[in-house]
Amino acid sequence: MGVILKGAILIDVQNSRVIRDHAVLIEGNKIVKICKQILEVDSKQHTVLDLNGKCLIPGIINLHQHYIYKRTFGPLWSQFKLPIPVLTVRAVKNALGELKQGITTARELGSVHNIAFSLKHLINHKYILGPRLFIAGQPLAITGSHASTLSQCVDGIEEFRKWTRERVKYVDWVKTFASFDPVETGREYARPEISKEEIQVICEEAHKAGKKVAAHAVGTQAIRNAVEGGVDTIEHGIYLNRELANMMRDNGTALVPTLTAYTETLNPHHNRGKKWIALHAPLVEPSQRGLLAALEAGVKIGMGLDSLGELGKEAILMQKVTGLSAIEILKIFTLNGAEILGLGTELGSIEEGKIADLVILDKNPLEDLANIESVNTVIKDGEVLPVDKINLSTRFESAEYHSLIPELLEAF
Repeated sequence: MGVILKGAILIDVQNSRVIRDHAVLIEGNKIVKICKQILEVDSKQHTVLDLNGKCLIPGIINLHQHYIYKRTFGPLWSQFKLPIPVLTVRAVKNALGELKQGITTARELGSVHNIAFSLKHLINHKYILGPRLFIAGQPLAITGSHASTLSQCVDGIEEFRKWTRERVKYVDWVKTFASFDPVETGREYARPEISKEEIQVICEEAHKAGKKVAAHAVGTQAIRNAVEGGVDTIEHGIYLNRELANMMRDNGTALVPTLTAYTETLNPHHNRGKKWIALHAPLVEPSQRGLLAALEAGVKIGMGLDSLGELGKEAILMQKVTGLSAIEILKIFTLNGAEILGLGTELGSIEEGKIADLVILDKNPLEDLANIESVNTVIKDGEVLPVDKINLSTRFESAEYHSLIPELLEAF
């Protein structure tokens, strides 16, 4: 049974244009045809959705998320002391919430207790709904890391080699922390954490296995260590300058800036505490300056919300900082993300032959980027999901899902 979407305003991020009076034919999980409204197909074999006045954009790709502590309140690092069932339920809830926002693909960059792995497995088998996940599992960090409660802490080249080899059996990306932050060290509120040599061995082992590496990097020396060490993405990139951005461009290193993660963490609403706010406030301006340096150098930029970022606010702030058009921002939120994941030929734009990951919006985001949140229906992997249908099924477990149990047991 296929699906025909007709009457929508198609936003073509690949070619920076708007397409009107066209229909999109979906069969299975693929976009099969895009053409003028009249399609010669068997109406009995296709569901027709009349989207007159609505907008159609590609599925949104969030390259930096943490489902076990997304949008939490209170001191951050104490979150990981919560019981495993609490963290697990929170992760499931947050995955559903992101899918409702039109985020059809997400990169989970830090979790514990194999929660992200299990979540990915359950979503892939359609046991629960959620974005298509690419996971890093538990990050690797040094002893004394500022993220020690989230990470596995190891030291020295051979230990990082050993544990990267262990990681690449089941993760899609390896995550590490290149900087200790925020900490006042003079000019920058950060200092290097993992060494360049340790980063190099992580990248060597990950790349040999066909996996990629993401590095949390704040501060010029930490960014330099990460880029020279061979990472594939710099997360945050605060204090990034033009020299380092040129190096990123030449090395093919992408930037995921997470702008509103840093503005939102200052909001007393989240109850992070006065000390936390005082330390993070100096990071906002160099975060935005780093994005501009990357843009001017021609670095590939993707969108990441991190634990506190908000989708509409991220789009609006990114446009304000960069001066890019709305359609250029949408490209960062979609096609750029797919390309950073190495999936540019499969995801990220509305094109024939690509996977049918689409979002139907009630309002036009080109008129106001806040309209990116006016989600009516999400189409993920060809499955049409009205937002009110994106929830947990209330049925009991059925026999068809019993096969998940031995697979999960075998994985661990």
